Amino acid sequence: MARLEVVGPLSFHVEGFREAMRRRGHTSLTIRDLVRVFAKLDAWLLAEGIGCDELTVETVERFAGWRRGCGATTYFTVRGLDPLIGFLRSEGAAPVLPTPERSTPVEVLLDRYRRFLIDERGLFPRSVMQCMLVADRFMRDHNVTSLADLTARDVRAFIDAQPAGWAPCTLDHVLWSLRSFLKFLFLDGDTTTALADGVPFMRTYAAAGLPEPLTLEASRALVNSCDRSTPTGLRDRAMLMLMCRLGMRAGEVVRLRLDDLLWRSGEIVIAGKGGRVDRLPLPVDVGQAVVDYLHDGRPATSSRVVFIRVNAPHVGLSGGPPVNSIVALAATRAGLGHVRPHQLRYTTASQILAGGGSLSEIGQVLRHAREATTAVYAKVDIQRLNLVARPWPQVTT
Repeated sequence: MARLEVVGPLSFHVEGFREAMRRRGHTSLTIRDLVRVFAKLDAWLLAEGIGCDELTVETVERFAGWRRGCGATTYFTVRGLDPLIGFLRSEGAAPVLPTPERSTPVEVLLDRYRRFLIDERGLFPRSVMQCMLVADRFMRDHNVTSLADLTARDVRAFIDAQPAGWAPCTLDHVLWSLRSFLKFLFLDGDTTTALADGVPFMRTYAAAGLPEPLTLEASRALVNSCDRSTPTGLRDRAMLMLMCRLGMRAGEVVRLRLDDLLWRSGEIVIAGKGGRVDRLPLPVDVGQAVVDYLHDGRPATSSRVVFIRVNAPHVGLSGGPPVNSIVALAATRAGLGHVRPHQLRYTTASQILAGGGSLSEIGQVLRHAREATTAVYAKVDIQRLNLVARPWPQVTT
């Protein structure tokens, strides 16, 4: 097939675009398709008499509509064209999208709250997002100019409006986020009353919802369900080994970096909750699974994150949802039904107890800050609890 010619306003950027897509890890077929769309965009701009400096959002939408009108089945939306337009913006050939200004009083307030959560509280992105969602929902029913007149009745009405079918833990998160927002409003002088004191606390019971741990055979079946002949299987197997053997959380696995693997000392550095950093011994079988992935499964990339997307762009996995899918698919292959990533953390505790370990050892492996957190894991070993239970006295008549 003849090489497509790019002779319009994008002619100086086509080779750079091709090389950029190659660096991102796209296959030769994908690069070929992208360059074809690049050439189509160039021809369309030339026919319309439009220059690169006029590639605004409206112009991209017009080109996407033209693609749809021509019967295109790929790269026919603004989002689908992002590899092309994003490259041109990074090269300074297309105008960069302006940063949206906070225009309304509510947006200004929420932006202040977001900076407070990040700068003053030091919360992780997931916690910031949770707080912002609740604050945004709360502000929908209240005008910012009347916050000084906000009362406990308004707060109670918001709480009563929450769905009745929510689990206690979900509602507890909402109440925690609402309490945080109301404290911010009081500290910043937006309200004259400490309304956070009126937000009720959920009555919860420690370990009431502790998930059922997997047996040793089930956890082995979960790990062995991964196809070690494929890059995806090698990656998923290493991730599952870290969760099953070291009790790592989903977020800790995706945040793991190459520098956290201390091969000389046989240790692993784990960046946990609340900014806590711990160093644990790296078991031989877990280390071997990671080595197999790094050697035979990890795509070539400049990223220092250990676990990388198999398909381009080769970047780190984006948070917990991909890990949820990896665990769920492995459980399906192993015939285990529905399994969640955090269930593997309880499996780690169960196996430590089964091997004669103590609650103190569980706390060290799972990196608990408080002994009370570890104490709930006593529930997973019913047989050992039965040994210390006193018999119920028999009543005779």
